[in-house]
Amino acid sequence: MNPRTLERANLVNFTRNAAKAFADGKVTGFSPEQNAAMSTALFAEADALQDDNDKAVELLAKYHSQIESAQVRRLTILKMLTEDKFAMRGVNAAADQYDAVGFDPPADPASRIKPKTPSKLAATGLSNGVNKLKYKGNNISGRVTYQIEANMGDGWVMVDSTTKQTYEHRGVKPGQRYEYRVRSKGTRGQVSAWSNKAAVYENEKSEPPA
Repeated sequence: MNPRTLERANLVNFTRNAAKAFADGKVTGFSPEQNAAMSTALFAEADALQDDNDKAVELLAKYHSQIESAQVRRLTILKMLTEDKFAMRGVNAAADQYDAVGFDPPADPASRIKPKTPSKLAATGLSNGVNKLKYKGNNISGRVTYQIEANMGDGWVMVDSTTKQTYEHRGVKPGQRYEYRVRSKGTRGQVSAWSNKAAVYENEKSEPPA
């Protein structure tokens, strides 16, 4: 067995077995004095390693216990701070009061991005039963979706929603008049006003307003 591969506790046992073998004269090539000296030295080092290893194991156990305790304490403090900040909102604390505590003030609702109204809506009717829409979104990409409604003579109905600034309305009836409008919708449900309207008959094009 290669003692270099052993963990500390196993190395202690290995060393004591070796020391006992020397003490018992298992190696006949040495004199009794040499066997005794090697045995004594090995026993002493094995005892010292056992003591050091016991202390290391004890310290490691305390370390893990302390880390766990600190983590629990951290979560408790974070919960308390969250509750305190929420309570400050309940009493309408001013921004400088949040700064005094060290909190970031709550976002001002008025500063949130509101969906802007799309513009320059244009519709083109194709002979394959598709009406193509194009418009200028006027919003930051990824912040809103565009709701598309169509009026085919019976009032406005939702056709679809998209994040793009183009849309293809498929399956339309040739020769029927379609009128379209678009609005933007934010992530919190806010909606813009409707865009200009664009109407199209099959194979006709409705240009956006100047």
